Amino acid sequence: MNKPSIALLLLTALLLAGAAVRTHADQAAPDPAGAVAPERLTQGALSAPEYAFKQEVYRRHVARGLTSGRPRVFDLPSSALAPIPGTQTLMRRDAAAALGGLLGAARADLTADLDAPGQDAETTDRRERARRVEALALDNAYRSASTQFGIWDRNYAGYAASTRAARLLCPGGEFGPAAADLLREYVGVRVAAPGFSNHQGGTAVDFALRCQPAAAPAIVAARLGPSAAQADPWKESWFWLWLNRRAGAFGFIAYLPEPWHWEFAPDRAGKGRS
Repeated sequence: MNKPSIALLLLTALLLAGAAVRTHADQAAPDPAGAVAPERLTQGALSAPEYAFKQEVYRRHVARGLTSGRPRVFDLPSSALAPIPGTQTLMRRDAAAALGGLLGAARADLTADLDAPGQDAETTDRRERARRVEALALDNAYRSASTQFGIWDRNYAGYAASTRAARLLCPGGEFGPAAADLLREYVGVRVAAPGFSNHQGGTAVDFALRCQPAAAPAIVAARLGPSAAQADPWKESWFWLWLNRRAGAFGFIAYLPEPWHWEFAPDRAGKGRS
């Protein structure tokens, strides 16, 4: 029997402390025809016990959201959404307008940093980081309930595999209640249960960054997106450092576990990060 790594055990302990609380829109359409019900999860090659366990983990994930006191959001009406200026990506109308202003300011500052003539340490650092940027971009923003459900469903297999060794040591075994709680916590800091993502509320955005291959250090990929494997390169990027300085002025705050993920929360901007 494989024993779980020390890193996984430590991570499990951290996960039990709970994930950060996110804000949500107040109004949304109800779940259409049970579109995000556990019975809609795909079974694929899973055995009957494995599939029942998958459904139980999902139910517990949703239940955790319901007991948190946060409103559950399904699909926003089209009247509440608007494209982010210059794109076809949708957000809640006020968030879309604010993000358009943020991106415009970021692009202007990027040009200014590229052309900055100073030789002091700060100016030189910004100029060098700016030279690694090919383009500021978006990966996604508003997501419907069915889209969020699909993300949960597709990612489950990887999460189950990553926690199998630890689940084998749980009271009740790999598919028992304790194992379901462990996997629920592991999943919970990686993807929100359908109905509890700020993406569904129309207030969250995942940025992307295209990098100049010739100017970028080896650690930086040609494109940075919403990937935990790219967290460190994100935090070395010009764009992330700029967001930390200026995003609050446009009403956006950071979600620290995911440097690519920012949320429109003007009532909290300037009062510290989320």
